Amino acid sequence: SGAVSLGFNLSAQTLSDPQLWDFVDAAIAENGAPPSAIGFEITETAAVTNFDAAEEFVRRARLRHCRVSLDDFGAGMSSFEYLRRFPIDAIKIDGSFVQHIA
Repeated sequence: SGAVSLGFNLSAQTLSDPQLWDFVDAAIAENGAPPSAIGFEITETAAVTNFDAAEEFVRRARLRHCRVSLDDFGAGMSSFEYLRRFPIDAIKIDGSFVQHIA
């Protein structure tokens, strides 16, 4: 189908990088990908480390209609507060959180 999809894993430092959105906007323009084909994964650790920056990042991603996932959920100090504060599209549960479920 020729559809382009881009995915980015973000660190706590990247979340507050002032040039991040310039990079994302350039990637969208260069690849012709619709914003809905752009996905970002924020680890739980990154969200905890820089909660305000993560919240602002999710807000800006949503304004652009990009997808956002919370990665490694359950690996650290998981809280359903993240799910309330961050309007995310998906949760990726950390393997250690469910490894003994059978």
